[in-house]
Amino acid sequence: MPEAHALTHSPEIPDDELKRLRERVAEQTAIIEGQTATIEQIHERIQELEARLAKDSHNSSRPPSSDSPFKKPPPHSRRQPSGRKPGGQPGRRGVTRSLVDDPRSVRDHPAAGDLCLRARRHRDRHYGAHRATPGGQGGDPA
Repeated sequence: MPEAHALTHSPEIPDDELKRLRERVAEQTAIIEGQTATIEQIHERIQELEARLAKDSHNSSRPPSSDSPFKKPPPHSRRQPSGRKPGGQPGRRGVTRSLVDDPRSVRDHPAAGDLCLRARRHRDRHYGAHRATPGGQGGDPA
């Protein structure tokens, strides 16, 4: 790299070469100034986008549905887990209802998914019969 004093007028460098080098330095200075301005604009834009990205429904007016599904919500409790499994612990005395020798009544219940006649009537009376009609409306066809 040439030294700084090499760009001053000296008998070894002709005038046209010195002029060309000064023009080249001026062009490069203009390019550097333009790039510096562009970098500053890009830096401001990055800061703006990072601020927008950091917002969620807790610190802006955005709805909760716009929150990222991948962000883990903060814990609601600071209580540390005990390491025990949930439910009754070993050594706990269980309690169950005792059976009676002579029950007063025995009821048969319909299988899961079946509705007894009383339940079907209640459903139909309050929610309409679940049948299709020629007009496409629910309810009784009559």
